[in-house]
Amino acid sequence: MNTHFLLHNITYRWVIDSGATSHICRDRNMYHSYTSLSDYYVMLPNSTKVKIEGIRSIQLNDDIHLHNVLFIPSFRFNLLSLLKLLNENQFQFTMQSNNFVLQDLTTMRRIGIAKQDQGLLFFYFPESKFTFNNIDSCNLVSYDTWHKRLGHVPINVYNLIANKTILSSVDSHFHCSTCQLAKQNRLSFSNPNHFSPNFFDLLHADIWGPFRELTYDRFKYFLTLVEDKSRFTWIFLLKNKSDCAIVIPQFLSYIETPTCKNFVLF
Repeated sequence: MNTHFLLHNITYRWVIDSGATSHICRDRNMYHSYTSLSDYYVMLPNSTKVKIEGIRSIQLNDDIHLHNVLFIPSFRFNLLSLLKLLNENQFQFTMQSNNFVLQDLTTMRRIGIAKQDQGLLFFYFPESKFTFNNIDSCNLVSYDTWHKRLGHVPINVYNLIANKTILSSVDSHFHCSTCQLAKQNRLSFSNPNHFSPNFFDLLHADIWGPFRELTYDRFKYFLTLVEDKSRFTWIFLLKNKSDCAIVIPQFLSYIETPTCKNFVLF
Protein backbone atom coordinates (compact mmCIF):
# COMPACT_ATOMS: atom_id res chain seq x y z
CA MET A 1 0.00 0.00 0.00
CA ASN A 2 1.21 3.51 -0.79
CA THR A 3 1.70 5.12 2.62
CA HIS A 4 2.68 8.59 1.45
CA PHE A 5 -0.90 9.86 1.52
CA LEU A 6 -1.34 8.47 5.05
CA LEU A 7 1.43 10.61 6.43
CA HIS A 8 0.22 13.86 4.84
CA ASN A 9 -1.35 16.22 7.41
CA ILE A 10 -1.59 13.31 9.82
CA THR A 11 -2.45 15.44 12.83
CA TYR A 12 -5.92 16.31 11.59
CA ARG A 13 -6.57 13.28 9.39
CA TRP A 14 -7.70 10.22 11.26
CA VAL A 15 -8.77 6.89 9.82
CA ILE A 16 -12.16 6.03 11.22
CA ASP A 17 -12.88 2.41 12.11
CA SER A 18 -16.35 1.19 13.11
CA GLY A 19 -14.90 -2.07 14.48
CA ALA A 20 -12.10 -0.64 16.64
CA THR A 21 -12.60 -0.63 20.40
CA SER A 22 -9.97 2.03 21.20
CA HIS A 23 -8.48 5.17 19.69
CA ILE A 24 -4.87 4.80 18.55
CA CYS A 25 -2.39 7.62 17.91
CA ARG A 26 1.13 7.42 16.54
CA ASP A 27 2.26 10.97 17.43
CA ARG A 28 3.52 11.49 20.99
CA ASN A 29 3.32 15.28 20.65
CA MET A 30 -0.47 15.21 20.33
CA TYR A 31 -0.96 14.08 23.94
CA HIS A 32 -1.56 16.89 26.42
CA SER A 33 -1.26 14.33 29.25
CA TYR A 34 0.59 11.02 29.01
CA THR A 35 1.16 7.83 31.01
CA SER A 36 3.80 5.31 29.94
CA LEU A 37 2.91 1.62 29.83
CA SER A 38 4.96 -1.56 29.75
CA ASP A 39 4.04 -5.11 28.79
CA TYR A 40 0.76 -4.04 27.22
CA TYR A 41 -0.15 -5.15 23.74
CA VAL A 42 -2.98 -4.82 21.26
CA MET A 43 -4.09 -7.66 19.00
CA LEU A 44 -4.56 -6.74 15.33
CA PRO A 45 -7.05 -8.49 13.01
CA ASN A 46 -4.17 -10.45 11.44
CA SER A 47 -3.33 -11.92 14.91
CA THR A 48 -0.24 -9.72 15.24
CA LYS A 49 0.61 -8.24 18.65
CA VAL A 50 1.71 -4.61 18.73
CA LYS A 51 3.23 -3.02 21.86
CA ILE A 52 1.37 -0.11 23.51
CA GLU A 53 3.86 2.52 24.65
CA GLY A 54 1.43 4.69 26.62
CA ILE A 55 -2.09 5.96 27.10
CA ARG A 56 -3.83 9.24 27.90
CA SER A 57 -6.00 12.01 26.48
CA ILE A 58 -5.83 14.05 23.28
CA GLN A 59 -7.61 17.32 22.54
CA LEU A 60 -8.23 17.38 18.79
CA ASN A 61 -10.07 20.71 18.75
CA ASP A 62 -12.60 22.68 20.77
CA ASP A 63 -15.27 19.98 20.36
CA ILE A 64 -13.47 16.65 20.47
CA HIS A 65 -11.63 15.38 23.51
CA LEU A 66 -10.44 11.77 23.22
CA HIS A 67 -9.90 9.73 26.38
CA ASN A 68 -7.66 6.68 26.91
CA VAL A 69 -6.00 6.98 23.52
CA LEU A 70 -3.41 4.25 22.97
CA PHE A 71 0.04 5.46 21.90
CA ILE A 72 1.48 3.04 19.33
CA PRO A 73 4.30 4.72 17.35
CA SER A 74 4.62 1.72 15.04
CA PHE A 75 1.22 2.51 13.50
CA ARG A 76 1.35 4.32 10.18
CA PHE A 77 -1.79 6.39 10.86
CA ASN A 78 -4.05 7.58 13.64
CA LEU A 79 -7.07 5.36 14.23
CA LEU A 80 -10.39 6.68 15.52
CA SER A 81 -12.91 4.29 17.05
CA LEU A 82 -16.34 5.39 15.84
CA LEU A 83 -18.17 3.39 18.51
CA LYS A 84 -16.15 4.90 21.34
CA LEU A 85 -16.43 8.41 19.92
CA LEU A 86 -20.23 8.24 19.79
CA ASN A 87 -20.54 6.59 23.21
CA GLU A 88 -18.39 9.18 24.97
CA ASN A 89 -19.91 12.25 23.30
CA GLN A 90 -23.32 13.52 22.27
CA PHE A 91 -22.55 13.16 18.56
CA GLN A 92 -24.30 11.64 15.58
CA PHE A 93 -22.71 10.21 12.45
CA THR A 94 -24.77 10.63 9.29
CA MET A 95 -24.20 9.82 5.63
CA GLN A 96 -24.76 12.46 2.97
CA SER A 97 -24.44 12.33 -0.80
CA ASN A 98 -20.63 12.35 -1.05
CA ASN A 99 -19.35 12.09 2.51
CA PHE A 100 -20.10 11.39 6.16
CA VAL A 101 -20.76 14.13 8.70
CA LEU A 102 -20.21 14.22 12.47
CA GLN A 103 -22.67 16.54 14.24
CA ASP A 104 -23.34 17.70 17.76
CA LEU A 105 -26.70 16.23 18.84
CA THR A 106 -27.53 19.24 21.02
CA THR A 107 -26.81 22.08 18.58
CA MET A 108 -26.76 20.05 15.30
CA ARG A 109 -23.54 21.86 14.45
CA ARG A 110 -21.15 20.12 12.07
CA ILE A 111 -17.95 19.04 13.81
CA GLY A 112 -16.08 17.10 11.11
CA ILE A 113 -16.30 15.41 7.73
CA ALA A 114 -15.26 11.89 6.70
CA LYS A 115 -14.20 11.20 3.12
CA GLN A 116 -13.02 8.08 1.34
CA ASP A 117 -9.42 7.93 0.16
CA GLN A 118 -7.90 4.77 -1.36
CA GLY A 119 -10.33 2.48 0.41
CA LEU A 120 -10.06 4.15 3.84
CA LEU A 121 -12.43 6.57 5.53
CA PHE A 122 -10.50 9.63 6.65
CA PHE A 123 -11.91 12.05 9.16
CA TYR A 124 -11.04 15.74 8.99
CA PHE A 125 -11.35 17.77 12.20
CA PRO A 126 -10.93 21.52 11.77
CA GLU A 127 -8.37 23.12 14.02
CA SER A 128 -9.48 25.57 16.68
CA LYS A 129 -10.07 28.97 15.14
CA PHE A 130 -9.80 30.83 18.44
CA THR A 131 -6.67 32.76 19.20
CA PHE A 132 -5.74 34.52 22.39
CA ASN A 133 -6.91 37.79 20.84
CA ASN A 134 -10.31 36.25 20.08
CA ILE A 135 -10.58 34.93 23.62
CA ASP A 136 -9.66 38.27 25.15
CA SER A 137 -12.22 40.04 22.96
CA CYS A 138 -14.96 37.59 23.98
CA ASN A 139 -14.16 38.04 27.65
CA LEU A 140 -14.35 41.83 27.35
CA VAL A 141 -18.04 41.58 26.33
CA SER A 142 -20.32 41.40 29.37
CA TYR A 143 -22.76 38.60 30.04
CA ASP A 144 -25.83 40.79 29.54
CA THR A 145 -24.58 41.78 26.07
CA TRP A 146 -23.99 38.15 25.08
CA HIS A 147 -27.41 37.27 26.50
CA LYS A 148 -29.08 39.78 24.16
CA ARG A 149 -26.88 38.95 21.16
CA LEU A 150 -27.75 35.26 21.46
CA GLY A 151 -31.48 35.94 21.46
CA HIS A 152 -32.12 35.97 25.22
CA VAL A 153 -31.06 32.35 25.66
CA PRO A 154 -31.60 30.74 29.10
CA ILE A 155 -28.64 30.19 31.37
CA ASN A 156 -28.30 26.45 30.65
CA VAL A 157 -28.09 27.11 26.90
CA TYR A 158 -25.61 29.94 27.44
CA ASN A 159 -23.40 27.65 29.53
CA LEU A 160 -23.52 25.06 26.76
CA ILE A 161 -22.33 27.63 24.22
CA ALA A 162 -19.73 29.02 26.62
CA ASN A 163 -18.26 25.53 27.11
CA LYS A 164 -17.88 25.12 23.34
CA THR A 165 -16.28 28.57 22.97
CA ILE A 166 -14.98 30.95 25.60
CA LEU A 167 -17.49 33.59 26.69
CA SER A 168 -17.95 35.73 29.77
CA SER A 169 -19.16 33.88 32.84
CA VAL A 170 -22.80 34.09 33.91
CA ASP A 171 -23.64 37.10 36.06
CA SER A 172 -25.93 35.82 38.80
CA HIS A 173 -27.08 39.39 39.60
CA PHE A 174 -28.25 40.14 36.05
CA HIS A 175 -32.03 40.08 35.49
CA CYS A 176 -33.41 40.56 32.00
CA SER A 177 -36.69 42.52 32.01
CA THR A 178 -37.49 41.36 28.48
CA CYS A 179 -37.28 37.69 29.49
CA GLN A 180 -39.51 38.31 32.50
CA LEU A 181 -42.19 39.94 30.35
CA ALA A 182 -41.96 37.22 27.70
CA LYS A 183 -42.55 34.49 30.29
CA GLN A 184 -45.72 36.08 31.66
CA ASN A 185 -48.99 34.40 30.75
CA ARG A 186 -52.10 36.32 29.83
CA LEU A 187 -54.87 36.01 32.38
CA SER A 188 -57.86 34.03 31.23
CA PHE A 189 -60.76 36.02 29.84
CA SER A 190 -63.83 36.38 31.98
CA ASN A 191 -66.77 34.26 30.92
CA PRO A 192 -69.08 36.51 28.85
CA ASN A 193 -72.01 34.11 29.24
CA HIS A 194 -74.57 35.13 31.84
CA PHE A 195 -77.30 32.59 32.44
CA SER A 196 -80.64 33.13 34.08
CA PRO A 197 -80.83 32.07 37.72
CA ASN A 198 -84.05 30.08 37.22
CA PHE A 199 -85.45 27.84 34.53
CA PHE A 200 -87.73 29.55 31.98
CA ASP A 201 -86.91 33.03 33.23
CA LEU A 202 -85.75 33.72 29.72
CA LEU A 203 -86.42 32.12 26.32
CA HIS A 204 -84.57 32.84 23.09
CA ALA A 205 -86.46 32.54 19.80
CA ASP A 206 -85.27 32.58 16.21
CA ILE A 207 -86.88 31.87 12.84
CA TRP A 208 -84.87 30.46 9.97
CA GLY A 209 -85.97 30.25 6.35
CA PRO A 210 -87.29 30.00 3.77
CA PHE A 211 -85.65 26.74 2.62
CA ARG A 212 -84.53 26.52 -0.96
CA GLU A 213 -86.01 23.03 -1.08
CA LEU A 214 -89.25 22.32 0.79
CA THR A 215 -89.55 19.35 3.10
CA TYR A 216 -91.70 16.35 2.25
CA ASP A 217 -94.60 17.91 4.20
CA ARG A 218 -94.11 21.31 2.47
CA PHE A 219 -92.43 23.07 5.42
CA LYS A 220 -90.08 25.90 4.52
CA TYR A 221 -89.33 27.59 7.89
CA PHE A 222 -88.35 26.42 11.34
CA LEU A 223 -88.65 28.10 14.73
CA THR A 224 -85.97 27.57 17.39
CA LEU A 225 -86.70 28.13 21.09
CA VAL A 226 -83.81 27.96 23.60
CA GLU A 227 -84.19 27.96 27.37
CA ASP A 228 -81.52 30.31 28.73
CA LYS A 229 -80.42 28.47 31.90
CA SER A 230 -80.26 24.88 30.61
CA ARG A 231 -79.72 25.70 26.91
CA PHE A 232 -82.39 23.11 26.12
CA THR A 233 -83.67 23.64 22.57
CA TRP A 234 -87.00 23.03 20.83
CA ILE A 235 -87.45 23.15 17.05
CA PHE A 236 -90.80 23.58 15.27
CA LEU A 237 -91.28 23.29 11.51
CA LEU A 238 -93.44 26.02 9.92
CA LYS A 239 -95.07 26.45 6.54
CA ASN A 240 -95.37 30.20 6.99
CA LYS A 241 -93.83 32.78 9.31
CA SER A 242 -97.26 33.69 10.56
CA ASP A 243 -97.54 30.21 12.09
CA CYS A 244 -95.37 31.51 14.97
CA ALA A 245 -98.43 33.29 16.34
CA ILE A 246 -99.98 29.86 16.84
CA VAL A 247 -96.91 27.77 17.82
CA ILE A 248 -95.47 30.07 20.49
CA PRO A 249 -98.67 30.42 22.62
CA GLN A 250 -99.15 26.65 22.38
CA PHE A 251 -95.58 26.11 23.59
CA LEU A 252 -95.99 28.53 26.50
CA SER A 253 -99.16 26.85 27.65
CA TYR A 254 -97.39 23.49 27.33
CA ILE A 255 -94.52 24.42 29.66
CA GLU A 256 -96.50 26.65 32.03
CA THR A 257 -96.51 25.41 35.63
CA PRO A 258 -97.46 27.03 38.95
CA THR A 259 -93.77 27.89 39.54
CA CYS A 260 -93.03 29.39 36.11
CA LYS A 261 -95.66 31.63 34.64
CA ASN A 262 -93.72 34.69 33.53
CA PHE A 263 -91.42 34.61 30.51
CA VAL A 264 -89.32 37.10 28.67
CA LEU A 265 -89.32 36.11 25.03
CA PHE A 266 -87.26 37.59 22.21
